[in-house]
Amino acid sequence: MFLYSNADQLFACPETTDALTMGLLTSCPSRTCISPRTSQRLPPRHYLLSLTPDSIFRFPVLDPTATLNLSSTMAEVAAGAWVAAEVVEHTAEAGYAAYLVSKPTLPIKVAFTRIATATGDPSARSLARSNHTVTVIGNKAYLFSGDTASNVLASNDVHVITIERSGKPEMDYSMIPALAISENQQTPPARSNHAACAFHGNIAVYGGSDSNGTLIDEKSSIWLFGPERKTWDLLEPSKGDVDTGTIGPGPRRNANLFANDQYVILFGGIDGSGDHASDLWQFDIAARYWTQLPTAPVATSNASLANRQLWLISGNDPMSSQLHHISINSPSEEKKWESFTFPTNPLAPGPRARHDGALLPVTTGWGRNYLVYLFGVRGDSDSETQVLDPEDPKDAGQVTQFSDTWALQIPSSDLEPKASMILKNAINPAKLKDAIRSAVGAETGHLSWAEAVVQLPSDKQLDEDGKLHPGPRAFFGADVMEGGSSVVFWGGVDAKGERVGDGWIAKFD
Repeated sequence: MFLYSNADQLFACPETTDALTMGLLTSCPSRTCISPRTSQRLPPRHYLLSLTPDSIFRFPVLDPTATLNLSSTMAEVAAGAWVAAEVVEHTAEAGYAAYLVSKPTLPIKVAFTRIATATGDPSARSLARSNHTVTVIGNKAYLFSGDTASNVLASNDVHVITIERSGKPEMDYSMIPALAISENQQTPPARSNHAACAFHGNIAVYGGSDSNGTLIDEKSSIWLFGPERKTWDLLEPSKGDVDTGTIGPGPRRNANLFANDQYVILFGGIDGSGDHASDLWQFDIAARYWTQLPTAPVATSNASLANRQLWLISGNDPMSSQLHHISINSPSEEKKWESFTFPTNPLAPGPRARHDGALLPVTTGWGRNYLVYLFGVRGDSDSETQVLDPEDPKDAGQVTQFSDTWALQIPSSDLEPKASMILKNAINPAKLKDAIRSAVGAETGHLSWAEAVVQLPSDKQLDEDGKLHPGPRAFFGADVMEGGSSVVFWGGVDAKGERVGDGWIAKFD
């Protein structure tokens, strides 16, 4: 089936013809107008979208540079109602269309591939580490600081690992010593339990603790590392929040850091008083000042930013957990937290409460978005979150309890196409599929959990590596790779309570 627009009408054609392939859309003999003469005029271009096994629709073929501008009303009423009533019931492709409309969006699949291992190294440059950060920029992952296997603080060097081939000659691994942006500037001291994120081709770092476990107080400043220039720059706040009078969040460890347009967003962590914080801050990189946003209803280490929505997961009992979210870009008067409870018992799918794993946004293409919840330490309440010493016998038994991966389906992306060299990332028909499923009374999977189905590696991968799965672990560094469908993670603490030095890619499909 194909949908296309012609000036102010939206048409559907249930068959593939040479004329359609050539772009002569009006020659389709069985076309049906599903949006006759609406007051909303469509752009004066033709768009061709087709049903596929992976999603409902593909891409406009007549004008790849055009913008598809279907309103949510048109998607729900025109496409949803017509496809449900006409295509599924009356066309020759009814069986195929019905299959595509009914194809569930959960569970998703995940394949783990080990990309590198590091041998034991007693120095501060050891790659067997925990409580570090992994930040992806381009086809490389950047590891910074943390605690090494010999129980010493890792150096402030940046370790660079190539995670995807670019087609150009490049090293698989390199180490960049800490250098200041100018002679009068400093470099960040080594640290662990800090926060980091990619920001417009740079790496932003905030907070952490030193070798004694003491919070590093840098007056709410952010360190910025430039991979191209290979230097560090310290961004000090120029003024405080006008409402609270405070200069910024202050010293933190185990906080979460995210990039959002020209801002860096910081959530939670453990503050100078030792309390688990639930405050939310926004730092304007250009103006260099912090603004406090609405405080979250909970303090948790599980946070993720996806499509300008900040998502939190918290747990306070073994049978259920809570999901909280807020729109970061909403006007100030509309910014508010929303919460709901989901079950985590044997009768309903849902991840058990945990901390110090990874909660990251991924996409399987076509605008379908998820939060993936990987591994972590068991904890029935985030108030019990603590930094465990893997070499302490009393802690070793509870260092890591989970090796599972869960996916939460979050709202699909808007219909408007995006600039991308990858077709499935350029257009976002998942929202239209959800409208169709809703029109026929089918579940869309919105805000539903399912455990990811682990795919076996190929025989070649088994022969080369011999390991199927990373196993239980926590306190590792992780980030989303370019394209959004894969996650890279490195190191952490395994089920034995030992720090490990291997890197993995988890690809979701």
